[in-house]
Amino acid sequence: MIFGTAGAAYAFAPTSGERRWRWRPSQGGLLSYAGPACAGSTLFFATGKPMRVYAVDAITGVERWNTPFGDSVGGEGFLTTPAVADGVAVMCSREFSLPFRGAISAFSVATGAVLWRFTWIPPPPLVDMSCSERVRAHDGIVAAAVDDGRVFGLDLLTGALRWTAPPVPLFATPRDERSVAIVDATVIVGSLSGRLIAHDLRTGALRWDIVDRPSGGSIFNYGLVGDNGEVVGVNLSGWIASYDVATGRRRWAVAKGIKLEERAFLPEGVVLTRELALGRANDGIYAIRR
Repeated sequence: MIFGTAGAAYAFAPTSGERRWRWRPSQGGLLSYAGPACAGSTLFFATGKPMRVYAVDAITGVERWNTPFGDSVGGEGFLTTPAVADGVAVMCSREFSLPFRGAISAFSVATGAVLWRFTWIPPPPLVDMSCSERVRAHDGIVAAAVDDGRVFGLDLLTGALRWTAPPVPLFATPRDERSVAIVDATVIVGSLSGRLIAHDLRTGALRWDIVDRPSGGSIFNYGLVGDNGEVVGVNLSGWIASYDVATGRRRWAVAKGIKLEERAFLPEGVVLTRELALGRANDGIYAIRR
């Protein structure tokens, strides 16, 4: 089991609770911006202030490599939780120089070498553009959303642009931070507008577009996860719901009965098992039978 604070990560034995190791970033920085990712026996951490990517041995806690990230002064900013697939670790950035800038960068899992970087280009009249939600990778494609609402599909190995999907129709704000999930070759993206939109992973073609408000106002941009034909979404207005990946039809919804301004379910707070949706909320831990 891995737990972290702003300055260090800790590993504990799952049965006894004995601490196995403590790791602190060798170059400093904060671990509070993103959670770790794991592939095989390697953990990947991203720090902010300064931005850096680390690979750590999951068994021993020994740091294998670290790579600086970002081209703003001092690398000030934050990175999202890495997505790891096919020997590549990919993540999105938001750099705190003005105007705000962002990019997706890919790193070699083995060496930490930078493989490619795709920089967002804002459409006029916007002058800054970045992203703050984690990217997803599957079947050679990286899917990511930028905060003007667009969604991108990139080649995992080269960073070449495969497709671009437009922002949510009639949604005015350019700060639409959209959670992304990939299930069954389908990219499902949330929105601050309350929409869930599905695109074909290979082409970006629209598959379905729904608006679902079973509990008042709808902010559907946090904690999208999915498997086996189902995507589960977290809504800050106080409910969690499940949708069929093929059609967008709602399977079930559970309300927590809180006020709209309260954050019922924390971002990235849902884990799916075969039978349950498990997660954290402000009032504790919940389990919903799927």
